[in-house]
Amino acid sequence: MKFSRMFAATLAAVATLAMVGPARADFSYSTAIAFDPTGTGSTSSGVAIAPVTVTVNGEPENGFSATLGGTTISMLGANRGGFSVPGISTLSFADIKATTTTSAANPLVGDTFDIGYTLSITLTNSPPPGSAASRTLSLSGRLSVINVNVGSGEITNLFFAPNSGTVNFGGISLTGAVNQYAAPTINDASFGSISGRAVAAVPEPGSLALLGLGGAGLAAMYRRKAKAKA
Repeated sequence: MKFSRMFAATLAAVATLAMVGPARADFSYSTAIAFDPTGTGSTSSGVAIAPVTVTVNGEPENGFSATLGGTTISMLGANRGGFSVPGISTLSFADIKATTTTSAANPLVGDTFDIGYTLSITLTNSPPPGSAASRTLSLSGRLSVINVNVGSGEITNLFFAPNSGTVNFGGISLTGAVNQYAAPTINDASFGSISGRAVAAVPEPGSLALLGLGGAGLAAMYRRKAKAKA
């Protein structure tokens, strides 16, 4: 009877672990943008690159602007406070703004060019769980501006591989992907964005301890039963 009770307690510990699942992990992150006029991003010739600071939701964000003809694209690194995982957390890594001016000579001719970029994402773990640690990841891509003039045209994005994976730092395993792009509305006050998702796998200490105690009790009961038979 005692053995049965101990076995039931162990099963309860396993069930508790399954229900609780991973523990909460807290991160903060910041991102930085760099336009690459000569590298794999294939920025078109003649594009003027300049650092820029723009206020987004009341906060200044730093990045770069690229201008050709009458079109300017601003790409800004996003600085964000804490987010918690597990569960899927959607993160905004970059804000994108597009403005145009009308060409007096030919207002119907749009601008078409490419902008290569590198996005650096710095993640910081805030313990507990794990230890205080930071990790910086880099992603490259290319924005394509197609026939943009006042109020029309298209801006698309291409992510270069790899743009997903798993990293380990501070004792936490974090899996994520930068795979979402929202095009900016030209000559609009709103911003487009580059974003992604993240989830962390963290053992829940309380449930692990409960499982360990149940297992130890079961082993002790087994040893006592074996001695009695001997």
